Amino acid sequence: MEKVKKKWKWILTTAIGLRLLLPMSTEAIPIATDSMAAPDKSPSISLLETMSTVAAKSFRFVEEKEYVGDLWEDWGGTMDFPGDGSKEIPFQISTISQLMGLSESVASGQSYKDTYFELTNDIDLGGLSINSGSWNPIGWYRSGEEMKSGNPNSFQGVFDGNGNTIYGLKILNPGKPLKNIGLFGVIDGGVVKHLKVQADDICGLDCIGVLAGTILGDSTIYDVTVSGFLFAEDESEGHVGGIAGMTDGQTGRVIVENCTADGIVIQSLGENGYVGGISGKTRRADLVDNTAYTQDGASNRIQGKGYVGGIAGNMDQVNVYNSYVDGTIGGNGSRAVGGIVGLYESGNLVLARFAGDISRTNQGASACEGTFLGTRHSRAAFTYGTEKNDNLSYLFTNTPGKAKIVFGSRIDGDNSYSKSAHIGYWTDNETRYSIVSGATETGSRDQYFYEELEEGVRSVITRKLGNEYTAQGAAKDLRFRLDHFAPGYQGEPVTGYLLSVPRIDAKNANGTYDTDVALLTALPNGNQSFYRTIDKDHGGAVAPGIAVTVVTAPKNKGDHRYQMVVDENEEGMAKPPTYIDEEGQQISMNYMSGGGYTFLMPGRDTEINVQYQKVTTRLNVSPEETEIFVVHTRSGDRKKPETRTEVRNSQGKLIDRYINGAPDASIEVHPISIHGEHNGYGDTADRTMKWSVDDSDLLELTVPEGYTTDDARVLPNLTGSFIQEILHREIQIQADNQYQEIIQPTIYEKSAVVTAMTNPKSSLDKHPVYGNAKVTVQFQILDQTTRRVEGLSLNQSNLTFTVTRKLTGDRKAPEESISCTEPVVLSAMLFPQQPFYKNVTWKDQESQQIITLSPAGEHGENVSVGIRYDSEGKACPAWIQNIINQDNQKKKEDPYKKLDGSAMYTETITATSEDRTHGLVSSECHVTICFVTQDETVIHPENIQIDKQKISRDLSLTKAGDSQSKTIKELGFEPITLKCSLSPECTPKESYSPYDREILWSVSEPDVLEITQDGLVTPRKDALWIKEALKHPPYKASKTVQVFAVAKDNGISDTAEITLNLQTDCIQFSQKDVIFDLVLTKTGKRSNPTFTWSGNGEKQNLAFSYPEKKTITYQSSNPELVAVSQTGVITFVLDPNAEWTKKTATVYATDERGTDTCNVILNLKVVDRTTSASSGGKGSYVGTTGPGKGTGGSSVGTTLAGSGHSAAPKGSVTGDWTQGTDKRWKFSSGTQGYQNQWAYVYNPYADPEKGQNRADWFRFDQEGYMMTGWYTDTDNNQYYLSPISDNTMGHMVTGWYWIPGADGKKRCYYFNPVSDGTKGALFRGKNTPDGYLVNEDGAWIENGVVVLR
Repeated sequence: MEKVKKKWKWILTTAIGLRLLLPMSTEAIPIATDSMAAPDKSPSISLLETMSTVAAKSFRFVEEKEYVGDLWEDWGGTMDFPGDGSKEIPFQISTISQLMGLSESVASGQSYKDTYFELTNDIDLGGLSINSGSWNPIGWYRSGEEMKSGNPNSFQGVFDGNGNTIYGLKILNPGKPLKNIGLFGVIDGGVVKHLKVQADDICGLDCIGVLAGTILGDSTIYDVTVSGFLFAEDESEGHVGGIAGMTDGQTGRVIVENCTADGIVIQSLGENGYVGGISGKTRRADLVDNTAYTQDGASNRIQGKGYVGGIAGNMDQVNVYNSYVDGTIGGNGSRAVGGIVGLYESGNLVLARFAGDISRTNQGASACEGTFLGTRHSRAAFTYGTEKNDNLSYLFTNTPGKAKIVFGSRIDGDNSYSKSAHIGYWTDNETRYSIVSGATETGSRDQYFYEELEEGVRSVITRKLGNEYTAQGAAKDLRFRLDHFAPGYQGEPVTGYLLSVPRIDAKNANGTYDTDVALLTALPNGNQSFYRTIDKDHGGAVAPGIAVTVVTAPKNKGDHRYQMVVDENEEGMAKPPTYIDEEGQQISMNYMSGGGYTFLMPGRDTEINVQYQKVTTRLNVSPEETEIFVVHTRSGDRKKPETRTEVRNSQGKLIDRYINGAPDASIEVHPISIHGEHNGYGDTADRTMKWSVDDSDLLELTVPEGYTTDDARVLPNLTGSFIQEILHREIQIQADNQYQEIIQPTIYEKSAVVTAMTNPKSSLDKHPVYGNAKVTVQFQILDQTTRRVEGLSLNQSNLTFTVTRKLTGDRKAPEESISCTEPVVLSAMLFPQQPFYKNVTWKDQESQQIITLSPAGEHGENVSVGIRYDSEGKACPAWIQNIINQDNQKKKEDPYKKLDGSAMYTETITATSEDRTHGLVSSECHVTICFVTQDETVIHPENIQIDKQKISRDLSLTKAGDSQSKTIKELGFEPITLKCSLSPECTPKESYSPYDREILWSVSEPDVLEITQDGLVTPRKDALWIKEALKHPPYKASKTVQVFAVAKDNGISDTAEITLNLQTDCIQFSQKDVIFDLVLTKTGKRSNPTFTWSGNGEKQNLAFSYPEKKTITYQSSNPELVAVSQTGVITFVLDPNAEWTKKTATVYATDERGTDTCNVILNLKVVDRTTSASSGGKGSYVGTTGPGKGTGGSSVGTTLAGSGHSAAPKGSVTGDWTQGTDKRWKFSSGTQGYQNQWAYVYNPYADPEKGQNRADWFRFDQEGYMMTGWYTDTDNNQYYLSPISDNTMGHMVTGWYWIPGADGKKRCYYFNPVSDGTKGALFRGKNTPDGYLVNEDGAWIENGVVVLR
């Protein structure tokens, strides 16, 4: 009783504390007791009532039975849970204290049935300080005494872990026989999901699990992961499991789905105990998609003395679907060990994978060690296979040997099965597999292991569970949903979700369905080498997050055509296919270019779908043709008849009538109906159509706007042009015929087409389908009228005449004439037409003062109407004469302005006759007379004047040098503007037109001046007179040119003079070329000759500045050869050692504005009369140093002082020259020969005294022979190799060189003497450095002609 008092004190304290903590309010709050419904259905009571109820209830409970006992001493948890316990607002647990409060509350009798809890964060039970850190399960005993003989209170609510983890679970109490221990003690009909539990040690007698000791009834355990060490001390029972020690659905079924025992270690001493990685003793349960991982150590595995299984210790009326076990199962002394189940009693084991090892039990001949099942009792019958009543199938392990030992028992039939049982082992990193049947093994061929496993899932769903293998139907009416298999990165099985494709049907507007109308396929993009195409006949699973490509196409047959539902707002212009996302919502896929679609596989089974509609391929319209008859009957007075219009259909039935143009109210209108039908029977998605008629003037169409299912209703349009034009025409013809004849009963006919058009969105290829009905309207007039005479009529009711005054010629003295429109004949007649009884009289208002009337005919029924006027314009009627006089006065005031006088006059002519029946009848004709003036005269120019009569313009050219050099400045060549005026000067208005003011400009000498038609005059720079002036000093001239302005109209003209004065600023040498003819004679010994000069040695060439004298300075381009004084005296420097190859020099004359040049040309002749020390002989070598000009120059071979042989020049190759029998030469340097290449060779045979080089370039052919003559290199340059045998044969020629041609004549060529990479190359088509021109062949030309020798 002391314990009772302590507990009652705690309850009161808690109640008072809650009362003080809560605000003073009478607002109702929900509360649940064991006698009340779930929290969300609880009545609302006030806070005070709540406290009273809690206290009273607690008191009554303690009075009747001890509230909690010794197991809960100082437990001290709190039941202050935020939330209301409903599904929408569950109780929230976030602390150890709240979790302890929950456990104690359930132990006290609160089951929390239909009450929801959620774990809001991780909780570490390692911090539990009371009870030696040992946890009291949720749903346990009140006391240790009750644990011995009674049943614990169970948890029946819903506990959602939200993916959070409870750490440090420990249950140890050596002094007490603990049973039903785990985080939960007993769960009965409750739900635990999305929770991770990590246990340290859990030790007791029986019914031990990390999650729960026992799970009963219709409980559901989903997505729970456990780990830890479990130990059962009971040597008799000792049921232990990773999730639960015992699972028993009793009258219901326990569901354990998607749970994992991760690294679980179990030991049980009970010889009759059941040990399993998920569940120990298992009865009436479904274990689905569960995994168990254990270890391989002798003490770290799943083992026990009784029946041990990787998933369950036994299975009694149990379904074990899709299990996976890894690690070592069983141990020494176990009665039976199975990789999945220890003892088979009844139920189904389908789709299991065992990747671990079965431990030896050391039971000798009675050992039961099976890869999947440990043993069975002989009475526990089973069959292998995949049919509904078969029990074992789709069992796989990792070796062939294991696959052959399904059962560890040796009862007949335990391990006898065929391939249809799908038992085998996987290979190739779980991508392939083999099926085992006795000694036979069959490979997987083209099928992957994940596909075989998924076939197992399909087998469970369709055969065991009787559901459809679809996302919607797989879990229908089930409390669990099987996982599926998809390929991983390397093709290994991973968890996937079912992607199913339904049959695509199309619903028609008439209520019928067309089935299987389209193809819809899906191909996952990830790991494409392992995935297969998925369609309605081949479902499959896909890993979440994988992109899936979806393709669809209609299955069209004949006229049965289908298309996706049109949606113009979508990128693909159609309503895209859909899939079901994690929230169960249908989501549209993304459009891909090319017409496909894509989506990411969600984390749930999904079904893809697409909407197709049957499209209209043909439209039947009936009737296809019909007729409408319209009869218009006229009666009574022919001029004003009574009318009746009747409309009848093709059967002659009256459908409408009009009396005198108004509808007949006594007639019910019956329009013609035209019906349209889609595809003949209306089997299409949209039965609507839009009606139209191609001739709305003929037919009136009555139908709702837009697309409709209504029939078209048509009537003839009685106000349309077809009927009305016939009526008007026939009535007019009758009237024109004076109503003498009736209108003939002609039948007129016209057709129109009524068209039905389908909606393009539901039509073939999104193009509308049309159906037509031809409607023919026949119209007839029945004339039953009689004729009456009415009056007099004239053939014209209005006459118009024009009197024209016409002026032509010169505006100031025009020629004048007046004319008028020809007379018109009026004719009178009776209508309806009949003979006249008396003569017709004609009268006008002004008694023929304005017009003339001349009757004619038997009864004067005709009259000629004319106008009075004077053709000379002097005696016209006053209304005309006054206008003429006014214009004449204007002419005097302004003789150049056009005349435009005009006026109008009206008259009325009346014709009268007498009729027998009506007496006098008359008719009028209105006459309009217009007077107009046509002034076609022209204004001519009378005088022309150029604004400037004489103009003088100074022109100046500044040259860079002489008069023929480049112009560097020019003045006075800008345009001169001339203007010309005409008289009279009339304002450019219409009244002063036409007046041709155009001026034609010209000059007397177009070569001198250029003129535009705008009077812009420009001096020509290239004029001949300027060129002539630049040829002779003083380089200036004057030129006078006349400018003419002529009126285009009549040729009157005016003339102006422009004088141009040219002056040139330049500097000019007296002579452009100065030539020196010199002879150098050498006498004495050749080694030390004496030089003697003859010829002129100096010449004067003065330069002059224009137009005024300026200071001039002189300079030579080569002072070593030519000197010039500041007086223009040019002197040749007589130095025998000078560089004689240069034959010309330039002298410059410069003033302050420019420079002129003078060419100095040297013609040198050298005479060698020296003697040698030995023979005194005379040299004979003759050559040229350039082509020269004039007589040219030549040199007799000589040796200058200081010359002689020297060593090989730097860079040259030395070696031996050898001559063959064919007189051809080769060169070698040591062991190296030269073939097909150039070589710069030292020539020991060369004589420098003869101007020969000690080293030259030579070319050798492919055989190594020295080449002579012309040679074209690979760079397309041409070279010449001397063919002359003068000790330098074969050397490459440079500079000027005369070469004989095939015609025996020599031509002079220039070869590049500069070492720039193309030395020796022939110059072609350009100037040489010394100023000579060569043609494209390289030959020297003068004035375009080749120079020959």
